[in-house]
Amino acid sequence: MATKNISTYPVVETIKDADKVVLSKDGTVRLVEIGTVKADMRQEIRDAKGELQNELNSKTSATEAALDAERTARTNADTALAKRVDDEVEARTNANADLQESIDAEETARENADTNLQTQIDNRYTKTETDDLLDAKQDNLSESQLAATNSGLTSNDKTALDLLVKILNGTGPGFHSSIYRGKYLGDTYTDEQKQAIASGTFEDLFVGDYWTINGVNWRIADFDYYYNIGDRAFTKHHVIIVPDTTLYGAQMNSENTSSGGYTNSEMYTTNLDEARAAFDNAFGSSFIPSHRGMYSNATSSGGNPSGFTWRDMRVELMNEEQLYGHAIWGSANHNGYDTGTQKTQFKLFVFDQTKINIRELYWLANVSSSSGFARIGDNGLSNSGNASDVRGVRPFACLVGDSE
Repeated sequence: MATKNISTYPVVETIKDADKVVLSKDGTVRLVEIGTVKADMRQEIRDAKGELQNELNSKTSATEAALDAERTARTNADTALAKRVDDEVEARTNANADLQESIDAEETARENADTNLQTQIDNRYTKTETDDLLDAKQDNLSESQLAATNSGLTSNDKTALDLLVKILNGTGPGFHSSIYRGKYLGDTYTDEQKQAIASGTFEDLFVGDYWTINGVNWRIADFDYYYNIGDRAFTKHHVIIVPDTTLYGAQMNSENTSSGGYTNSEMYTTNLDEARAAFDNAFGSSFIPSHRGMYSNATSSGGNPSGFTWRDMRVELMNEEQLYGHAIWGSANHNGYDTGTQKTQFKLFVFDQTKINIRELYWLANVSSSSGFARIGDNGLSNSGNASDVRGVRPFACLVGDSE
């Protein structure tokens, strides 16, 4: 309902009372009581509010229903997820329990197997039988006597033990040169060791065994290497001794020449004297004997050995054959004059290559050219060099058990 200022309409009737107002809807002017207007407006307002409240109530109910449905769906999803998690945890727990049970069973089986094996060993090799075996070796019982002392063993056991005793009782150069041991033999040359060498049994001596005397490791390189060799046969049982390192440095000759081969070199005639003294001081000069060997004593104009001769030898340089097993720089035409009686490799170097390559440069006895001799480099390279160079001296000698 619109109201207008009464001044815009013609005055129909003088307004006398303050509770009346001029109203017009369709162009007519009329007087309406204010109370009536207020009552109508209040009713309209109440009706509108009722409609709004009904609409709000309807929307609120729908919203709450939707929220309840969402909450229910989420609760159901959470419940399902929790159940899946619980099921997975339970399944893994059961799997771990089964795995642990399997591991425990396997460990138990192995422990039982170890126990059974130890029982079999204990039953088969009793302390008494072991003592009998050691006593048999010590008393040098025959194989049949040894078998009789071990009557509780099976036939296979006895065969194996008999073979072991044969190995332990092996004697002679062939047996002892076929085993590398590398045992420390002490700091003196003992009477027992002298007897073992003198008799040719070489008991408790093997390739690689060594003495440490005067700060030098003197190592066994071979057994009876020169036995029965020489224009006069060398018949003393012996071991070949080689130091682990060079003893000092020296020249092959004061000039760069190889004329006359090894036996006419200054190394052979004088420069090895210090080495000979070192061997004598370590073992006694009477146990480092002189014997006969064939070495080069002449060279051609091209620097090749052209002759050899029998010479006395005590402490000498190794040649390439004794170190490597064959000539490399020496004897360019391989005529044999530079090989002589030094024709096979020492067993020490067959078994242990590290005893060849010692990070030192040292001379070998082979003539390599008209101006020099063979040598091995500190880097392990097979090489040769001028005779006047000062290089390491690493000689060998025969060690006997019965003094001359």
